[in-house]
Amino acid sequence: MTVLGGLALATSVALAGPPAGSSPGVPTSTVSTFGAESAHYCVTDYAPNATVSVHNDKTGATASIHVNHRGSGCTDVPVDVSCGERVTQLIVATGVGADGNPGTSSARAEVPGNIGRCAGSPAGRADSGSSQSSSLSATAITLLAVGGVVVVGLGGGGIVLARRRRSAAGSAPAE
Repeated sequence: MTVLGGLALATSVALAGPPAGSSPGVPTSTVSTFGAESAHYCVTDYAPNATVSVHNDKTGATASIHVNHRGSGCTDVPVDVSCGERVTQLIVATGVGADGNPGTSSARAEVPGNIGRCAGSPAGRADSGSSQSSSLSATAITLLAVGGVVVVGLGGGGIVLARRRRSAAGSAPAE
């Protein structure tokens, strides 16, 4: 019985083929970070040491990736930036998959409206939900504070002088 059980187990393993982890994967793409007006786009599970073509469907911009010996690599793809608005763009990669067949993968780039030429602009900050207050430098704040103290001091001094004159006019001898 033991021999028959072992033979059945060996037969089922042999017929199942190699484990799923050792078979070539399906090509995948990701967008990890954004530059001034580009997305850092990476691919995996393409044929080793091959060239993968990359295309931004919204802008028509193209790039290419020469993948490494494991079939993965990255490049920066130009993206459309709209100040203050999040812009969704589909970036598509095509090449030879790790299994030797044509492979395609894509990733959506959610481009924020506060990068590149929009960084630091009020329109660029609108995307973050922050209030639209302007910021003052430390020097400007100091000058405003000193100016405020001077105005308050002059106003207070004027009131004191006016009271002294009234009291001096009221205590003067009548003729």
